[in-house]
Amino acid sequence: MIEIQYSRTSMRDLEQLLGHNRGDILRIASRSGRYYAPFDIRRCGSSKWRHIDNPEGELRYLQNRIQRRLLRNLELNARVLGGVRDRSVVDNARYHLRKSSLVVFDIHACFPSISHRRIYNVFSETLGYSARIAGILTQLTTFQHRLPQGAPTSTMLANLALFPMQSDLRTLAATRGLEVSFWVDDIAMSGPEAERAIADVVDIIHRHGFEVSWSKLAIACAWAPQRVTGVGCNVFPSAGRNPKSGRRRIVEIRDEIYRLATVAVVMDYELQSIRGRIEWVRSVNPIQGAALERYASTRLPRYATPGASPETDEWRACRRAYHHER
Repeated sequence: MIEIQYSRTSMRDLEQLLGHNRGDILRIASRSGRYYAPFDIRRCGSSKWRHIDNPEGELRYLQNRIQRRLLRNLELNARVLGGVRDRSVVDNARYHLRKSSLVVFDIHACFPSISHRRIYNVFSETLGYSARIAGILTQLTTFQHRLPQGAPTSTMLANLALFPMQSDLRTLAATRGLEVSFWVDDIAMSGPEAERAIADVVDIIHRHGFEVSWSKLAIACAWAPQRVTGVGCNVFPSAGRNPKSGRRRIVEIRDEIYRLATVAVVMDYELQSIRGRIEWVRSVNPIQGAALERYASTRLPRYATPGASPETDEWRACRRAYHHER
C-alpha cells in the first residue's frame, strides 16, 4: 500500500514544494540534461567500475527538495525496504530467517531500465498529480529518458515504479506459502517452494519489462550459508532468531584486530575502520558485536597515530560521455 502524502496539482503548489519560482523551475526542467556530470567510480578493493550520472547544481537542489518534501515520507508496503526510512538490511534479512530454501534475484540494469514514461506514471497515477505537474517532475528526475544513477530521488522512484511487479510477486509468494522482500532491485524469496517458484518469478519480472541478472541469481538450502543484502539468515542450520553477520566476516575482523595488536604503529584511520566494522556487526547481531568489542578492547590501543588513509576510491571520466545528450 502506498499512502499518498501530496495531492497538489497547481503550479503555485509546486513552487511552494520546491522553493523556486515558476520561471526557474521551468528553466531547470527544460534543460535538466545540462546539469549532469557523469563519471565512473571503482570502490576501494573492488575490480568493477560503476557508472554515476551525477546531477549537480540547481537540479540536484530541486531533486533533494522532491526527495525530502514529496517522496521520503511515503508509506510503502512493509516488504519494500531499500531506501525507506527506518528500514535496514537487518529488517530485510529477518523475513528469511530459518527457511529451508532461499532464492535471491537481481534485476539487470534496474535504474536504466526504468523509463521516463514509468516515472511519469508514478507521478500522475500513483501520486495523483496533474499531467502538467507530473511532466515537470518527470523532467526534473529523469535523464536521457530513464532513471539516473546517483540522483537523490532515484531510489524511491524506483521503488514506486517497481510497485506493480512487487505486487504480483507478493501475490505469488502468498499462494505458494513463501516469504518475499524487496531491496530496490534485489528480490529475496524463501520457503519450501522457493526453488520451484523461480520460473514463475522470472516470468513476472519479464512480464513487467525487466530482465533477471542470471549471474547474480543465488540459491541456498538450509545447510548452506544464506545471505540477504549482506546479512546472514542461517549461517548454520541451528541459527537462532537473530540475523548473523557471518563467520567469514567475524574471522576477518578478528584477524585484523590481531594484526593491529602486533604492529608498532596503529594509524588513526585503521582504528576508525575496525571500530566501524564492529559497529556494523553490532547493528546486525548485538551478541556478536559485543563479543568483538570485548576482544578489541583487550587488544587495541585507545588512541592511534593521526594520518589519512592511503586507500581511496578511483574515479575516471565517463567513457561514454559522447552518448550523453545535452
